[in-house]
Amino acid sequence: MPFGTLLASPFRLLFAGLRWSFHRIDAFLMGIATPFGVNLLRWQDQFIRFLSIYAVLFILAIAPLGWVSFVALAIGYLGVMAVGRAWVANEKIRNDIARKINDGKPDSLPDLRGLALMSGSSLFVLFPLLFMEVQKDFGWFHTTDDVGFLSWFWFTVDKTYLKALPDFSVLYSVHITSIDFAADAGRHLVLFTRLTFDFILIQGLLRLFSIHMTIKDTVRAVKTDTDLVVRLGKRAIPTLVEALNDPVDEVRENAAEVLGQLKDPVIVAPLIAALSQHNRPARKIAEVIGAVGDYRAFPALVAGLDHPDAVTRAHCVTALVEITDYDDSEWECLARIRSRPKVRSSICRTTIRLRSSPGAEWTAKTSFRT
Repeated sequence: MPFGTLLASPFRLLFAGLRWSFHRIDAFLMGIATPFGVNLLRWQDQFIRFLSIYAVLFILAIAPLGWVSFVALAIGYLGVMAVGRAWVANEKIRNDIARKINDGKPDSLPDLRGLALMSGSSLFVLFPLLFMEVQKDFGWFHTTDDVGFLSWFWFTVDKTYLKALPDFSVLYSVHITSIDFAADAGRHLVLFTRLTFDFILIQGLLRLFSIHMTIKDTVRAVKTDTDLVVRLGKRAIPTLVEALNDPVDEVRENAAEVLGQLKDPVIVAPLIAALSQHNRPARKIAEVIGAVGDYRAFPALVAGLDHPDAVTRAHCVTALVEITDYDDSEWECLARIRSRPKVRSSICRTTIRLRSSPGAEWTAKTSFRT
């Protein structure tokens, strides 16, 4: 065996051992992430599950139950790390779908951005409780007997959170806590919490920035590749709504098309606002509103019957047909406007049945006049 290979063998074994260990830790964290809500699709359900579990854990942490408090805090800490790891895995799957490496529906996956933020925020409660319990059982810090949660919170801010940022308190000799160390073990614990906070903060901020840039860059491709944007899922909706005001007609038109494919109720209001634009995308916007079939679009579609573009008027008529939950006054409104020349001249060649009043139908056949 060559000397170089023999020399490198221990390092390869060490690397393989570390990789195996990290994979096992990763599998463990992914396994315990499920109870904290990472598999729930609705963010409301995620928050309720997470808050319920952590409310129980924090109650156990402050109760005079000895080692039970440490166990509760340990479970809370593992939960934060597990949710963060599940978020990493979730974003990897979404990125593979967006880049067309894998097929799939991104909206079939839970969006864990909010849950990850809430999970990281729980450290603002978890670490002060940990310091309180350690001081009560081991006395690792110099403090008075009447120190409560708020004092430990400011101690955590001073010794942990501010150290992740430019520490102006050191520069200007500002101290927000009188608690000091009584043992090296206390310093080790603070270092542990500081490293955790740095990891969660830096990882979270970088990932959120990466997600934001991925969405922005992908939506920019809506002019040439709508399927690529659809692969982002509903998280692309805010950026697509901004694209409805793009100076390029094709971008606005394709953005409306993608919004229609995403089929989310929140798209109706911006589409209604964009329908009043006197340009080509209004045709697509009216078509998309019709496909969504949302009752809130009724006033805008009625107004669209006076649009100067005949194709847009036709799509507005078709969209009005798709909406079915009208009341009597709205049917009467449609009955009054059905004889308008612009409306009649813009109805599709195919037969459209539109009830002019409850129990009646209106049938018209005509062709476009563009």
